[in-house]
Amino acid sequence: MLLRFFLNRIDAVQDDFLADLGLSARDALLTFHLAPLTSRRDIAMLAVIHRCVLGRGPSQFASFFQPMRTAHFPRSLREDSLRHNRQLQDPIDGASTNAVRRSAVGLIYVYNSLPQRTVDKQPVPSFQRALQKGLRQACDQELDGWSRVLREGPYQLALQRFQQLF
Repeated sequence: MLLRFFLNRIDAVQDDFLADLGLSARDALLTFHLAPLTSRRDIAMLAVIHRCVLGRGPSQFASFFQPMRTAHFPRSLREDSLRHNRQLQDPIDGASTNAVRRSAVGLIYVYNSLPQRTVDKQPVPSFQRALQKGLRQACDQELDGWSRVLREGPYQLALQRFQQLF
């Protein structure tokens, strides 16, 4: 809870800046490609995961992002056509703390939910552009909670709908 308090204060800096300019978060993204800070944090953490998957990430993080070892997939990813070939072992379960769920480890399910064409993107900046495109699509389509689609999208949308954003 304390971490969220500090992050909200940091996020408010951009919100205040946009308010001073008379811009909404939606207009800032669609017109000036300026994503909300929460979305940029999610893009950065997903990029760290992607770097690790490609073997170019920080060695300290490699142990957190391991290839899937079993054929046991969550219900939403059981259909082969919905899974990409770089699935990761997801340690998040009902016993995980909020801190773990908010960390990059908490984004493994989101990474596993991305379409093949997105995880095929190399170099990593191309992957990040694909994520930004998905965020822009969610914003343009006025999806509820569009700024959190990179963290909550696979939980709130049908998986096919989430993948269509990218």
